[in-house]
Amino acid sequence: MSRKLVLDYISLLWTFCVIHTGMSGSLEDTKRLFKDKVEPLNPRIRPLLNQSETIAVSFLCHISAVTDFDETLQKVSMTSWLDVKWRDELIAWNASGYGDVTKISPHPDDIWRPNVAVDGTFGGAELVGDDTIIIIVNNKGDALWTPGIKSETFCRVDISKYPFDTQVCKIDFFNWGTISGELSLSSDGIDTSHFYRNGEWDLIDTSGRDFIIEYNDGEYSKPHVEITITIKRRPSTICLTVILPVILLSLINVCAFIIPAESGEKLSFSVTVLLSLAVFLSFINSLMPQTSETISYLSIWISSQLVLSSVVVLLASINLAIHHGQIKSGKTNKAFDRALMWMTHKAVDDSNYPAKENHMFHSASDKFDRKCLWIIFGLTISIMLLFFVALIV
Repeated sequence: MSRKLVLDYISLLWTFCVIHTGMSGSLEDTKRLFKDKVEPLNPRIRPLLNQSETIAVSFLCHISAVTDFDETLQKVSMTSWLDVKWRDELIAWNASGYGDVTKISPHPDDIWRPNVAVDGTFGGAELVGDDTIIIIVNNKGDALWTPGIKSETFCRVDISKYPFDTQVCKIDFFNWGTISGELSLSSDGIDTSHFYRNGEWDLIDTSGRDFIIEYNDGEYSKPHVEITITIKRRPSTICLTVILPVILLSLINVCAFIIPAESGEKLSFSVTVLLSLAVFLSFINSLMPQTSETISYLSIWISSQLVLSSVVVLLASINLAIHHGQIKSGKTNKAFDRALMWMTHKAVDDSNYPAKENHMFHSASDKFDRKCLWIIFGLTISIMLLFFVALIV
């Protein structure tokens, strides 16, 4: 028998015991209890015998799932529920006087309950719960209300380390419309035991804090409880479909300087790699989160590889022009004379090595290829290392 099944059996047994012991009185006892304790209540009056005191409300937040995370809209969607607790002194009763009835479930509109709302949602501040969620009250006046929440709240996104990014999102609960000193709101913690794992995100940390914001020189106040969740993206899919292909294309791009100029395939190869990289990068960018708040290091790396591939096409074209003698040396092109002398280690006016002979241009072309190979390869590896170092730091 699985652990989950055992827990379900225990939960059902506990519920049966609560109902059995709590509703052990007769129908007449329960009707009399509702008539004596529930019907006289005014849900707009705080359930305190001394109205100058502060009613303490606490809740335990059960996070069920992170259903969606939209980087473009900077929106996180979550499902959760709250165990809201407070002490209702006006409804407390002596169980022996009502047939040992210890628990009742009055309609939410019949007794006082806190106006808990969620701030920072895309539809504005939204009240938690509705009239269909029951409230359980025991004979001591302890009330338990368990509203469910499906929230879509704003979350500031930092995609600089995408796809190895970690996002920190906050959910702000507060009590709406409270005069200072009437109510205090606190957190009993965060429960993740019922959390369903998301296919893209892992929940790695949770925390909570409570604070009060006052208005009109302290006449009104809003008690707040801020729940913070930290989620980390699972990068395996992005690594296989994005990062690995870009690494391979970057290394293949360098191979343009290995192909001999005589083959006639040097320029076509470099252009093909450039077009392949451009098409592939347009597809990658459609998958990546688009936001102007931060720039992903992955986007910078991919763009740099596209620029480097364009440089390779340019260098391949120059190499072919040198190889076929289309760039002539002479008095009108002193810069090219110096370049030939640097690449071939021969003076252009050397009688044993005439500048107009084809083998000088072929030698210069080969030297040009070797130097470009190491320069472009070094730049490719350096940019790649910078990318991975930026992700780690």
